[in-house]
Amino acid sequence: MDLAANPAAILELKKVFVMPKGRLEQLHGSSIEVELENQGSLRSITGRGNYDERDPDLGSVLRILVSDPSGDFELLIAESSWSGTLESSELPGCDYRISLSACTPC
Repeated sequence: MDLAANPAAILELKKVFVMPKGRLEQLHGSSIEVELENQGSLRSITGRGNYDERDPDLGSVLRILVSDPSGDFELLIAESSWSGTLESSELPGCDYRISLSACTPC
């Protein structure tokens, strides 16, 4: 694609990041959209990333703190075993998007 000939095409590009181990720390404090699959349908939830390198059971983890009307909770992504990808989010106010729906294994 020739971006110089079609400057509007720049807006159509989506940033995709492959996260090497040891890099989840960069998401600390970021707003994160997480896509989950539940009984065949996709659902997105949003939360704030909190990097914790001292979890006694999992080691370094990204805790995604989610505020939900049915009760607040957190999702944990263990840095040592997660090999997913990270994209820029299209949701207003969200910095990144993690999809767990196509993660085999995460």
